[in-house]
Amino acid sequence: MASKLVIRALFVGLLCISQHATFSFAQDDTVEETEKVSDVIVLDNDSFEHLTQASTGATTGDWFVEFYAPWCGHCKRLTPVWEEIATELKGTVNVAKVDGTQNRKLLKRFGVSGFPTLKFFHHGKMYSYKGARTAEALTEFVKAGYAEQDGEAVPPPPSFWSEFVEAIKKARGLAKDLIIHKITGEFNRPVVILVSLCVGSSLCIVVFALVFGIKSGKEHARRKKQ
Repeated sequence: MASKLVIRALFVGLLCISQHATFSFAQDDTVEETEKVSDVIVLDNDSFEHLTQASTGATTGDWFVEFYAPWCGHCKRLTPVWEEIATELKGTVNVAKVDGTQNRKLLKRFGVSGFPTLKFFHHGKMYSYKGARTAEALTEFVKAGYAEQDGEAVPPPPSFWSEFVEAIKKARGLAKDLIIHKITGEFNRPVVILVSLCVGSSLCIVVFALVFGIKSGKEHARRKKQ
């Protein structure tokens, strides 16, 4: 009887130890997963200039930015290296990435035509990196290597009017290329209607903006006199 009690006690003890060990390992795994937070900053059309201040003074420091595409094999191979240098350079250089497939305005602004494209932004200038994609080479570039280039002035973000003019140009291109079918010489009525609506809407926006601007200017002048 005593031996059975001893065996049961040992069994219960081993079971408790086993459960405690399992819980400890689970806790360790949870902590490890929690700690795996990326140091790479994600930028997009809306946040790029606000965070980097690339063309307006760069008071947020230097930025090393990767323009990538999710389907790009070279980009995928660069990912662990990019994560590594983001952690290594944290506090001295901001390491970031931009999904080019979702942020085409930034691609156009910085002349990005392939992936991955790596650009270093420093004191109002940008420097293109075209060397080896190793942590050592990338780190060396942002610390000193970039100085071997002259650098380019960072282009300012597009204004509302520049984007509007671009839209008008595209509408005119559509009107020229699609309204009249070049092969048959026949009018494409659906396209005529679509382009007419687009151009008409654009003109309405221009008129509204001008009228609103004039009224705002007069109101500001009146308040200033008072």
